[in-house]
Amino acid sequence: MANGGSGVAVGAVVYPAPLGADGFLITRDAGPRFPFGRGGDCVMRFGHAPLGDRRLPRQAGWLVVAGDRLAVESPGRSGLAPVQVRAADRPPHDLSPGELYSPPSPEFDVVLHGERLWVLHVRTRLPDPRPPDRVPGDTATEPPPLRLSAHERSVLAVYMAPIRAGRSEPATHAQAAEELHYSERKVRGDLYRIWAQMVAAGLPVPDHGDKRIAVTHTALACGLA
Repeated sequence: MANGGSGVAVGAVVYPAPLGADGFLITRDAGPRFPFGRGGDCVMRFGHAPLGDRRLPRQAGWLVVAGDRLAVESPGRSGLAPVQVRAADRPPHDLSPGELYSPPSPEFDVVLHGERLWVLHVRTRLPDPRPPDRVPGDTATEPPPLRLSAHERSVLAVYMAPIRAGRSEPATHAQAAEELHYSERKVRGDLYRIWAQMVAAGLPVPDHGDKRIAVTHTALACGLA
């Protein structure tokens, strides 16, 4: 998993890589366009293995940094797999060829119709909720700007358990899956969504390729678990 450069995060994307969920961090200085699809030049690559989805274009679209928001751009040619944007607070939007669309929602899905459905879950960076006179890094006076569901807290707790027991690393995906009675793909996807929420909320998430490390270190630093 690679990040879209260093600097201030604009958003985080969780997408369906061959081994399960993967994540991509989009930062302002690395833009403005980040391709997704099954081609080798896509920074968010899926649909190429273990069996290739030939209906999915090599470049199925782009995420585009547009000011403080993320937009979705569809390919300019007709006849390709359609690109749809879904947000919880509005009807699905089907992009026409070459259209650039930015839903007015901090969280949305990009849905691609190939031989199967491919869904990219996008979270955009939220405004900093701290009052102007608050000292940066002071987390003692108010809780972190993140609200996890009961299920997400149980997932986080399982990954945190070895660290709480004095070990240096969190639980593996296999260990978390066994403890929670889910598949490894399920718990990996849950963990990556927690990571995306942390990025979007502006928490100090370390730039680490292993999201287990990034999430558990952030949880410890912010008193989330």
